[in-house]
Amino acid sequence: MASFPPDIVVLDSDGLLHARFARGKKGPRIVNAKTYRLAEGTFTPAMVTPQLANEASLAEALRRLRNETGKWDHVSLLLPDSWFRINIMDLPSLPKNGNGEAMEMVRWSLKRTLPIPPEQLRVSYTVLSRSGQAAKVLALSALDATLAAIERVFAAAGFEVILIEPV
Repeated sequence: MASFPPDIVVLDSDGLLHARFARGKKGPRIVNAKTYRLAEGTFTPAMVTPQLANEASLAEALRRLRNETGKWDHVSLLLPDSWFRINIMDLPSLPKNGNGEAMEMVRWSLKRTLPIPPEQLRVSYTVLSRSGQAAKVLALSALDATLAAIERVFAAAGFEVILIEPV
């Protein structure tokens, strides 16, 4: 837990949950948790990931969060699994060094399975197994415009999002 901030925000379409963790004798423990409501329509349905339609609603929830919890800078952000597209793909070849070429191969493979161009997605991947040049890959993707908008609102409220993951 030393490498991640003790503050985690779980964001959903209708609210957010802030949890603060501390070290305990048997592992991390929650020392504070509180939920904050978002206005209806803050997020609207969109392809793959909902769209942030009301930035002011999220900004207001973060302002209340900041006022109640004091000064802290870094946050890990957890989003609903349904906001991500998860694909397991068999690729006939994948460079082992994880360079930009490997990411382009993953994006190209996503073209066949997604309803939008992969260039509009923020993609990360993990190699599950290898057999010679072939690889089985777990790819996680979400609409980049939505993630960037969320990061922008968090940054304006004084929070640096250091991690975005599905719940």
